Amino acid sequence: MQIDKEEEISSDDDKED
Repeated sequence: MQIDKEEEISSDDDKED
């Protein structure tokens, strides 16, 4: 559920790495 690359430090931090 990604909005943009700006909110990369929201909930994606859990799966970004």
